[in-house]
Amino acid sequence: MKTSKSTLNVAKIALRAARDSLPDHAKAKSPKKFTQPQLMACLVIKEFLQLDYRGTHILLMEWSDLRHVIGLKRIPHFTTLCAAAKRLLGKAKADATLDAILEHCRQAKILAKRSKQAAIDSTGLESRHVSAYFTKRCKRHSDHYKHRYPKLSAICDTSNHLILGAVIDRGPKPDPVEARQTLHKALNHQRFSILLGDAGYESEGFHCLCREKLGIRSIIPTTDRGRPRSDGKPRPVRGKYRRLMKQRFPKKTFGQRWQIETVFSMLKRNMGAALRARNYHSQTREIRLRILTHNLAILWRKILCSIQSRSVPIRIPKKMILGSLLLFTNAHFTQQDSRPILWGIIWIDSEIEFGLYLSFMSFWIFIAAYGIFHIRKFGWWCLLVLILYNLPNELLMYSSFKRQVLITSIIEIIVLIWLWYRRKLYKGNTMNNHPLIDVES
Repeated sequence: MKTSKSTLNVAKIALRAARDSLPDHAKAKSPKKFTQPQLMACLVIKEFLQLDYRGTHILLMEWSDLRHVIGLKRIPHFTTLCAAAKRLLGKAKADATLDAILEHCRQAKILAKRSKQAAIDSTGLESRHVSAYFTKRCKRHSDHYKHRYPKLSAICDTSNHLILGAVIDRGPKPDPVEARQTLHKALNHQRFSILLGDAGYESEGFHCLCREKLGIRSIIPTTDRGRPRSDGKPRPVRGKYRRLMKQRFPKKTFGQRWQIETVFSMLKRNMGAALRARNYHSQTREIRLRILTHNLAILWRKILCSIQSRSVPIRIPKKMILGSLLLFTNAHFTQQDSRPILWGIIWIDSEIEFGLYLSFMSFWIFIAAYGIFHIRKFGWWCLLVLILYNLPNELLMYSSFKRQVLITSIIEIIVLIWLWYRRKLYKGNTMNNHPLIDVES
C-alpha cells in the first residue's frame, strides 16, 4: 500500500482523526491555547519527519502553511509538545485515536468492515543510535549484544498494511508471551477471518483460542519437537489443529504472512529503526506514535471528518450554492402558460400566482441549500421534501418538456440517493457530533 509523502496531507488527516477521538481540552480550566487534536497533529508531524521536539517547534515557526492546516494561532513550545506526548500517547487515548483512524479507513474504502486475512509477528527496535559499521570495526564493541531492547508485537491487515493492534514489551522474549494479548488488542479494533503466523506462535492452545473461542482460522506451520527418535522416524504430532496443519497446510494462503514483514520494513524505513526516547515509558509512547503515523500515512484518500473541535472556519463554496439555486430554479420554473402544483391538484395560470409561487419556492430552495452546506438537520429535510414534491410535478409536464423533465428527474433522483446515503450526517440539530465532507472553496 502506498503511503503519503505530503506533510500537509498527513497533518490534515491526523487533525481530523484526533477530533473524532479526543475532546478539545483535557480539563474545564485548561489554558485553552491549543486543543488536544492540534497537539496530536503536531506530534504526528514530528514523527513523520523524524524530528525532535525542538525541531518541531522550529518547523512550525517557519512553515505558515502547516500552521494554517492545523489551525494554530500560536506556536507551541517544545516543552508543551513534550508534555502533550505524555498525556495524549497513553494507552487509552492512543487506542481511541487508532479506532478513529481505522474508522476513517473504512469510510475511505481502504479497510473492510471485516478483514479477510491478518498476520501476526514481532520485531525489535534499536534503543539508541549506534553505527553498525562502528560496532563491527570497534574491538570493544565487536561482540556487542543487546540484552534488552524494545519489542513490538503487531497484527496487520495483509491487503493494505494497516496495523490493527499492537503490544509493546521488552525483549528478548518468546513470541507466544504476547500472542494472546496482541490478538485481543487487534480484535478490539477490527474483526478478521484468518490469522497467519510463523512457527514461533505454533501451539495447540493458541489454535484452540483462535478457532474455537474467537472463530478465527489460524494458519501456523507445525514444527517437529523433541529429540529425534533412535529409529529415524518422525515423532508423532499431538493436538488436533497441529495435526491438521501438518497434514493439510495451505501454502498459498500462508504466503501472505510476509506482509507483516513488509509493515515492519515500512516502519523502519520511513521512521527509522532507532528510538529517540531513553526510558521504557517514553519508548512505549514513541512506538505508539509511530503506529498512528504509519496508519495515517496510508490513509491518503479524501475522507469524512468531524467538526467537533474545528478551529478553522468552514469555507462554504459560493459557486456551488449559486449553481444549486440556478439548477433547482430551472427545474421548477419552466416558461409555460400554466403549471401544476401540489401534485396536479392546483394549476396556476396568472402572473401574480406564478410570481408568488416563484418567491416561495426560491426561499425554500435557499433554506435547503443553507442547511445542507452548514450540516443542519432542517436542511436535509427541506431538500428531501423539495425533491419528493417536485418529482410528481415534473412527470405531469413530461408531455410538454420531455428533454428538460428527463434531465431534471435524473438529477433529482441522484440527489435523493445522496440524501439517503448521507442521512447519518444530519441526525442532530447541532454541528458538535457530526462528520462533514471536506468542502473547500
